[in-house]
Amino acid sequence: MTTKIGGEITDSGSNRAGLSQAAWNIVETRNGSNQTTYQYVWGTKYTDELILIDKNLDPTVDNDADADTAAEVTAGAEDARYLVYQHRNWNVIALSDYDEDSSANDAVIVERYAYTPYGRFVVLKGDSGGDQLGNVLMNSAVGNVFAHPGLPFDHEKGSYQNRRREYSSGIHRFVRRDPLQYRDGINLYQAYSSSAVSKTDPSGLCIMPPFWRIVQCWCNTQPWRTKCDPTGCGFFFAPPLPPPPQSPPNPGDPCNYPNRKVCWVGGSLCWESQCVCQCAGDSPGMNCVRGCIQSAVDNGAPATIAAERFCYSKCGMTPNETRRLDCCLNRTAAHGGCAGTLIFPPPMNPNPNGECMQMPIP
Repeated sequence: MTTKIGGEITDSGSNRAGLSQAAWNIVETRNGSNQTTYQYVWGTKYTDELILIDKNLDPTVDNDADADTAAEVTAGAEDARYLVYQHRNWNVIALSDYDEDSSANDAVIVERYAYTPYGRFVVLKGDSGGDQLGNVLMNSAVGNVFAHPGLPFDHEKGSYQNRRREYSSGIHRFVRRDPLQYRDGINLYQAYSSSAVSKTDPSGLCIMPPFWRIVQCWCNTQPWRTKCDPTGCGFFFAPPLPPPPQSPPNPGDPCNYPNRKVCWVGGSLCWESQCVCQCAGDSPGMNCVRGCIQSAVDNGAPATIAAERFCYSKCGMTPNETRRLDCCLNRTAAHGGCAGTLIFPPPMNPNPNGECMQMPIP
């Protein structure tokens, strides 16, 4: 059974330890002597899109599974590399051998896998013909543990590790209650909303279509600072649009600069400051700030300067971008900025010939 502990995954059965990336994918396993046994490469289309498996056939010769050394070749212990094939619902359906030194064995299927809808499976020899029953293996001959849908399977327990929970393919349900309670329905043990062919749940917390990544589900439960952090959930960039007409923008206009609400005539007329959006210009740092602030507002951030400053700290703005934004926020229209005075209201659009918009960015 593989269990995540901090940044590692330990295997109580064979004393292996695996290093895990941000999405809790196993990227390496080691034996009790801390020697590398397997290494894994994951894709970006889906959380559990497994690309290839590197197997270290003799860890005592070389502590690396992804390249053959002279010592390995001499000892006859060259590493093995397997390409992984997955179905549209991300079940691992086959492995093929890949020899980087020769094309003789490329794309030769070494194992195949057949599944029931809820994940019970058998391993088949890759060179089997029409008689599948005569080619069924007890376990993977190459040591593969990933199956339905790209999740590690524990043969001793007969269950999959779905990160937050274990899933039993034998009884078609999770073996513990949903930590998020009734988010996905009244049955706290139900898996895939009883639709395993069209749904996945790699986190054990949230049912999703097979093409979603787990971060989308996880982020829904996070506070706004995590949702708007590019190292956590990330956010969309918001580039400025061409200068709008001389009137307040419609609600949700992409060129708004959130949290900078402008009011005039005693507060009876208010609009988001499209002036700041236009004045700040089109550059990576500024587009990041606009997208971050809008994401923060959409996810419940307070309408205070603190949300803006949080986004400044996360967007890696250049000195030029910082100076230009400061000019747009604090200089008056006479200097090409967007700040108002006691006599004159903030302008809806900046002066393109003013000081601020002439500052170079990024």
